[in-house]
Amino acid sequence: MRKIRLILLGAALCVFTPPLVAQQKVKVYVAEIKGPDQFISERFKLLFMEELSRIKTVELVNSKDDAQLILEGIGRLDTLQQAQVSGTASQTGAVISGSGGDAPNAMLSIKVSELKTGRILFVGNKSKVGGFRKGATHGAVSDVVKDIKKKLKWK
Repeated sequence: MRKIRLILLGAALCVFTPPLVAQQKVKVYVAEIKGPDQFISERFKLLFMEELSRIKTVELVNSKDDAQLILEGIGRLDTLQQAQVSGTASQTGAVISGSGGDAPNAMLSIKVSELKTGRILFVGNKSKVGGFRKGATHGAVSDVVKDIKKKLKWK
């Protein structure tokens, strides 16, 4: 009977006591993403803020002084000439059709570093051609954030 009481008391303590070591959030400041087009630079910054806000172990801060890590970089959006050729062949002959056009191509170079030491924790480059579900800028940012999460082991 005494063992059962001790077991129940231990279980109650585990349930009602908060964990001693809570996972601390990393404070990240998204600095300016430099580039030739101010609108695209601001779009990159906002997309980084959106993607990073979804990570449970990251807390975005408004001031560089409050941050532990700084994300900064350069980015631009160019147009990429794309050609598309498709064809079919049968016993009666071949049909070849083609089309081409300009596609948006987002190019990003990002660095994540510690504020106090200046130590670089992550460097990444991404080039992304626009797709159907996401635009080129959103796709490039999303891919870079996935790489950062993997490298820095964020959840």
